[in-house]
Amino acid sequence: MFSVNGKIYGICNKIYYLAFLNIIFLLHCLPIVTIPSAAAALFGASKRLVQGDEEFLFKTYREMFKKHFTRSLLTGLFMAAFGAGLLINFRLLSHINTVLNPVCFTGLCFIAIFFVITMLYLFLVMVSRSSSLKQLIIDSFTIGAYKLHMTLLNVIVVGAVLLLSLRFSFLLVVLSFSTSAYITAWFFNKKVKLFLHTIDEQKAEDTRKKPYMIL
Repeated sequence: MFSVNGKIYGICNKIYYLAFLNIIFLLHCLPIVTIPSAAAALFGASKRLVQGDEEFLFKTYREMFKKHFTRSLLTGLFMAAFGAGLLINFRLLSHINTVLNPVCFTGLCFIAIFFVITMLYLFLVMVSRSSSLKQLIIDSFTIGAYKLHMTLLNVIVVGAVLLLSLRFSFLLVVLSFSTSAYITAWFFNKKVKLFLHTIDEQKAEDTRKKPYMIL
């Protein structure tokens, strides 16, 4: 149990790497404008950590940061502007009393759900494949909407981590952000595997049902 290959050693090793990731993430966030790029690198490194690739983690983070810097920065600014616009619309709606208020509020709630689901896996999709902004948003929402109960569980667990961090503020510096990214990366990997397995099963079923061509 306490050996190099034991469970306790593995857990302690994982905590060490998560603490390391959390600190370098916060350091890369100091210029403020680099937050989206730092987040992309954090999710990319966390994804590698979930897959068991723990070697050269700092090098992996730096490579992800440089590789996706411009793309993540522009995407982050766009999504931040979209989120800010959504909040402004909610505020405006609260100060306007019309018969259309329930309809508008419902519509904004659906857009907010779409925004949260998309943002949850946005950077993980970004570091996994190259695509346009439109396709990136579509793919992120597709992964989030697939097995929606898993996405809901992901949000609940990450929310619990962040609430705990507000109670014990030192966790924000030590573990909170990296742990949230690691949990989300775990759910992402699980979803992608299930999604690809479903597609493979569907292709196999279509092939089985496909009638033979008569020449």
